[in-house]
Amino acid sequence: MAHVPAPGPLEAIFRVFRERCRGCASGRMTMQTFIRATMADENGRRYPAAFAFFSCDRCGLRRKKNVGQPDEAVSDGEWARWVERRSIDDR
Repeated sequence: MAHVPAPGPLEAIFRVFRERCRGCASGRMTMQTFIRATMADENGRRYPAAFAFFSCDRCGLRRKKNVGQPDEAVSDGEWARWVERRSIDDR
């Protein structure tokens, strides 16, 4: 029998693809962008971070998922910085 590795933190993010929207309950959450970055804490120590932004394909609800943490609401400014600007830069 083949060895199947245990799901890691990135698999937890991609699992959101299958989740129904919490806002309308009929839509599906679609990943808009995935970010791997180096962040700094309040003491200036750097650490790796990974997060993804999702939106509902029906009602447009927007969520952010950090690796190893529950998803959270996204402000308009954060959405513009990470999703809208990124899509403009990719053209």
